[in-house]
Amino acid sequence: MRQEICGTKVSKSAVAPLLKPAGEVDEYNRIDRESEVSAPCDVTVDKQSVLEIKFFWHSGKMDPLSVAKDGKSSIYSLQSPRRINLADGAVIGNDGAIATIACKTKGGDHFTLALKTTRNIEGGEQRNAIETFMRSYMPATVKTLGCDPA
Repeated sequence: MRQEICGTKVSKSAVAPLLKPAGEVDEYNRIDRESEVSAPCDVTVDKQSVLEIKFFWHSGKMDPLSVAKDGKSSIYSLQSPRRINLADGAVIGNDGAIATIACKTKGGDHFTLALKTTRNIEGGEQRNAIETFMRSYMPATVKTLGCDPA
């Protein structure tokens, strides 16, 4: 079974750990794939924020680890970020992830996806749940963008 999160279909098993305890899932989505305007999508469970996902279309490469450690970025700073092998560059932290890929569109030649969790998963599996979600969500999102590899 699949569930749509911020306009991207993802397997329920990939997203379920980030939505626990289960309840009524809703979102406030300001992402506009056609206009390629960088924007967030907030996901709630029982009206409590659980995830914020940001889409960024931009020109030029960026280093997700530098951004994650920056603390001044409009993307996110992350707790204890480390690199993972995903897309053209990605990092996972205890509270989120950032991944970037060459993706030529009218909005630029790169696309970056950032995720921030707003509550902890019981049992300390937060980082694993975030990584599982990003490994499913990032490629599925890129497929929805209609981009050409830059």
